[in-house]
Amino acid sequence: MTCLMLSMLTLVLPAGPLTYTGAALFALGNGLSWPTFQARVTEVAGDTQGTVQGAATSASSLASISGSGQVMGGVLYPALQSGLFYIASALFVVVLVLTPVWFPCADPHEAPL
Repeated sequence: MTCLMLSMLTLVLPAGPLTYTGAALFALGNGLSWPTFQARVTEVAGDTQGTVQGAATSASSLASISGSGQVMGGVLYPALQSGLFYIASALFVVVLVLTPVWFPCADPHEAPL
């Protein structure tokens, strides 16, 4: 999440070398987030692991197919301009902070792999 948050903040800056850094951070953060999410679901879901992972994958696929994120970004960008990237960054911070609340470890003495 930190990579995604930093990538959004670099996209606010004028085009230059940091734009490439932001793109690399976005790719890294995006590539690491989904497997991490799946691992947390596996840890917490227990006997319903398959159902929960299937629902999460289906929701992700539906969002990708519908393009809802791209459509909303296209609608909001004319009004918010670069503020849209600050909002996205803030949402990543919220997810980063609340993830331990949403997905607590089954045993606090046992660290996830």
